Amino acid sequence: MALHSKTQLSPIEAPTTFLSLIDRRFLLGAYGSQARIHMAVAWLARTIVTASFIAGLACRYVALDQVTSDTTEFLLPWYEFAHSHGLASLGHTFTDYTPFYSYLLVTATAFHGLFEPWHLIKGISFIFEFGCALMAARLVASDKERIYSPSVAFAAVWLAPTVLFNGAVWGQSDAIWTFFILLSVYFISRDRPRAGLVSFAVGFSVKAQAIFLSPLIFALVLRRTIHWLWLATIPIVYLAVAAPAWLLGQPLSDILTVYFNQAETYARLSMNAANMWLLVPNRFYGPGVAAGMAIAAAAGLVFSIVAARAKDLRKLEHLVAAAAVSLLLMPFVLPKMHDRYFYAFEVMAIILACLKPRFSVVAIAAQINGVIAYLSYYGIAAPLMGPAVIGNGWILLQLALYTHRKAKDPEQPDSVAFSPTTFAVGAIAFWAIYLLAA
Repeated sequence: MALHSKTQLSPIEAPTTFLSLIDRRFLLGAYGSQARIHMAVAWLARTIVTASFIAGLACRYVALDQVTSDTTEFLLPWYEFAHSHGLASLGHTFTDYTPFYSYLLVTATAFHGLFEPWHLIKGISFIFEFGCALMAARLVASDKERIYSPSVAFAAVWLAPTVLFNGAVWGQSDAIWTFFILLSVYFISRDRPRAGLVSFAVGFSVKAQAIFLSPLIFALVLRRTIHWLWLATIPIVYLAVAAPAWLLGQPLSDILTVYFNQAETYARLSMNAANMWLLVPNRFYGPGVAAGMAIAAAAGLVFSIVAARAKDLRKLEHLVAAAAVSLLLMPFVLPKMHDRYFYAFEVMAIILACLKPRFSVVAIAAQINGVIAYLSYYGIAAPLMGPAVIGNGWILLQLALYTHRKAKDPEQPDSVAFSPTTFAVGAIAFWAIYLLAA
């Protein structure tokens, strides 16, 4: 089943090269009827992209020497091992990540001496953050009804506080798997579900967190958009990506058990993630993990069934909204989540807001909740983690209701399906009640 009607575009309308990412026709996503208006809009779009890109580089430069305990305890020792052993390091299990990240570290060591090690580590994140910003613009540009949105999407993702915290400040790599998640959604929106599944599989070969999109992928299987046999692509791609490391000597058992070992690293229901398990005492760790896995499986299945029955999942904003729900639902109900695991949802929320401006309140709220989680690492906003949990729960409820209403009746007015005023008033009310009760 096609997810997006294929329209024959003229060469002027169909950007196909990397250079088109900065072409005004790509950035605009729509065309003005008058030449002067068209040129003014083109100039504005270019200005937005250029100014935001420079501002983003400046922010990243300012935070370049910021390090965390993860940097000193894990990332830097991994880098030093890769630098001292060169290509041979890939034959060892010297990180607790999949081989994909090891390849990037070894590549980064080629520039050793030109930059500080932690700068090179952050440089990996910067490249994929830029990729996420480009993919956000590319997705939004698919909607020809928008004029400024693609350039705004690029700027909003590139300058998003949680994106800056994750890579520029912490040196984390969540932008890598998120890039492939965005690529997956893009391919699905362009009637290329198999390419979307392969992109999802590559994301999974980077980080297990890519499974946050799995409810949407399974919905496509239920819709028969993707044949269930194509799910074999996921382990095949994982093994293909890991093959160079295995051929160089890394034990296959280590490669296959990376995610199981990661899951056993910390015995906490919530690693400061603003999800439901933050409110549960850790003395219930054992039953909590079992219950959480069962809840996540049930919630994911329900979402997949509802999404599979949607009357018009082909429409871009409906697909993006469904992806946003999937990327929020999973880290919210799963136990053992880290503070930064809402990264992909926070980026997808920005894309949704650019497609449908009424969801700007959701994107802003997601950033607020994410920043609170990052700041609590420093002990600054720890008392606000409770409201952040409630905030994410409220976002999930409102987005789930929207997708359910649109699944039943795609023609239902957006003003009925989702009210920004109701969302904002509800969020403020829940925050106030929580803070007064505390």
